[in-house]
Amino acid sequence: MPKSDKEIIFWKLHGSSNFIPSNSKESKIKIDIKNQFVKYTKYASFNPDITAVNTTEAVNFCNSDTALYPSMCIYCKGKPLQISSYLKDTLISFWQKQVKISKYIIIIGIKPHPDDKHIWNPLIKTQAKLLFIGNKEEFKNWIKEYKPEANYEILSNRFKDGLPKLINYLKLNCIHDTK
Repeated sequence: MPKSDKEIIFWKLHGSSNFIPSNSKESKIKIDIKNQFVKYTKYASFNPDITAVNTTEAVNFCNSDTALYPSMCIYCKGKPLQISSYLKDTLISFWQKQVKISKYIIIIGIKPHPDDKHIWNPLIKTQAKLLFIGNKEEFKNWIKEYKPEANYEILSNRFKDGLPKLINYLKLNCIHDTK
């Protein structure tokens, strides 16, 4: 969570292979059963703290002797998350609250996927202006079907082209001199 109103929040609500269980003493979970296996079932879960690491550290973690995998959702309807689900739930709740009060929401590089209700339903309900960088056609189709009255602007199909436009937009519309 942000520590001040000067911080920018970056969301990755499905987790990532570079979000791994923290190696703090409180979070360390190790399962070592010789000649056995660990089966992750629908109801099994672990709630260690997580930490963001670079790609090399994520690969080393996955190749280590831990029985845990990174904190990321399995891609299927319902997306069960068995590592640090409490953190995901906390972030989703915070996301929903922030979407309600935001004037602008920047969406970069994702394709609308209405089955991800935790992400897209709050966006359907928001009064915020949506700034989008990504697949224009996919976003326009989502707008047409789910939010035809939306206040939005598609900045670019590509991040490298959209970033300068986004920065300029933010300078002109969102960043106010507080002197």
